[in-house]
Amino acid sequence: MRSKGGPLAIRRSALLVLAVLASKAGLAHAAAAPGHPDILADSTVVERWTLSNGLRVTTRHIPDAGAVAATVGYPFGSDQDPPGRQGLAQLLGLLAFTSAAGTFPERSVDDIESQRPLGWSYPVTRRQTLFTEIATIGQFPGMLSQIAARMRGVTVTPQELKEAIGEVRREIADQAFGPPAASLDYLVREVALGHDEPTIGERASGRDVESITLREVEDRLKERFVPANATLSLAGNLRTVDIHRLVENLFGGIPAGVAAPATPLPHLDPGVRIIPRPGLTASVASVGILAPALDDTLHPSFLLASLIIGSQVDAAWSTPSSPESRFHFAFLDEPDLARISVPVPSRETDVDTIAVQLDEVLRDLARTPIAAPLYFQLQTSDLWLIGGPMRREVRDASLTEAGVLHTLARGMASCALLRDEAFWAAYRQRLARTPMQSLGRWLPYFSHADHQVRVLLVPAASPAARPARRGR
Repeated sequence: MRSKGGPLAIRRSALLVLAVLASKAGLAHAAAAPGHPDILADSTVVERWTLSNGLRVTTRHIPDAGAVAATVGYPFGSDQDPPGRQGLAQLLGLLAFTSAAGTFPERSVDDIESQRPLGWSYPVTRRQTLFTEIATIGQFPGMLSQIAARMRGVTVTPQELKEAIGEVRREIADQAFGPPAASLDYLVREVALGHDEPTIGERASGRDVESITLREVEDRLKERFVPANATLSLAGNLRTVDIHRLVENLFGGIPAGVAAPATPLPHLDPGVRIIPRPGLTASVASVGILAPALDDTLHPSFLLASLIIGSQVDAAWSTPSSPESRFHFAFLDEPDLARISVPVPSRETDVDTIAVQLDEVLRDLARTPIAAPLYFQLQTSDLWLIGGPMRREVRDASLTEAGVLHTLARGMASCALLRDEAFWAAYRQRLARTPMQSLGRWLPYFSHADHQVRVLLVPAASPAARPARRGR
């Protein structure tokens, strides 16, 4: 939470702790009118309104919470980097979060750690840039004032730009060539985008970002990070302040700027790829599952099936020595692609092994009845991330654990960047009404090659890899 952080992701290990078991009667509340409070079943209060300059605001008041998390989100990520400018979004995000703003000086990671001991993050994901900071109730107005100053504009020095370029080059290289488990997530999407190894290597080299000038950075910051493109989400105890007046006073006078046109998700295709990796001692593999479009009414059912299948692959493949979840679906940033890390033999060179391994788990799942309590747990587990109520234990944890507020504020911002509350209210309804029998339609879907992106990383010194077969 205190580092840059990654995309807001759903992992089974977290779901089993944070699953929302609220009654279905409280799941599908109607969207509130702008500026009017919406009291949820967990006693938290949600409000949404838009300032005259276009800044969209969402607040979630949590009575008795000891802190407040604030996220400013913008609809820009690495997928929108223009040709010849790979790394631009990451560079702008880093500079917007750390550069001097008004009377507030430039801040290093150590500075931020000291200023925001409860937590912070500034991930630039595929589709979004999210700046999150957490403060105590007493420090919250001052923190929000600094956040507003950054939205008004930052000042970047040549030396700061030089250092930021070096940092972004390291980040870009690490995405593709860092620890295999993490880089596989990146590579699966690159393959789905149709990028071959030379293209991936060129994109990961960071050479593009070296040519970005200070003038270009200044122009892009002024163009992108403006209220017309922004959403502000606040989660925590807001009772001690007049939040409407505070937000209006701090943000209302910032020039609106020009709203950027919405960019559609890029087209993803199924594919298979074997990638030799120098220094790798054992093969590792991942399969991406192409999801229906977020606007497709089947997407909530796909999400639920993903959680169930993720639970099954973890039960089958996780070990005490490797307890991390093998299922990853950052559905608020990449709603079009879920990922499953698949165990393979250490010297495996046949990419079809990935499909065979997954098929075995899916066949076992088809033969195994799902317990109704587990189904209901998974069915309701994501609701608090998309505007629904929190389970009692999560609600209780939000009073003292800043990490819950951090996740909540980021989720609120991501949702607002993707769609309006009417969309998410309908999404929650569909998710809550998805019958257990619907899993049967998704098992063949997950198993079909037309919906899979298989990537196998092999040691560079491995024997010549066999070409992928067209069938099974």
